[in-house]
Amino acid sequence: MSDQSPLQSSVNVFVDWAKARLDEMAANAGALQANLDKLDSKTREQAEQAIAQLNQWIEQGSPT
Repeated sequence: MSDQSPLQSSVNVFVDWAKARLDEMAANAGALQANLDKLDSKTREQAEQAIAQLNQWIEQGSPT
């Protein structure tokens, strides 16, 4: 029998789900970064800004 309360168990499920989504976002940011050289300069600058914002969101959502 588990020592966790149902609430704690639900929280753990959510935290695990959130960590998985953050990992997916980080992988997508990496894939985008790898393809930047295929873009023209203006589009590349916009993509770099979007990737930076995505990485910031990931850092804010990651547990410390």
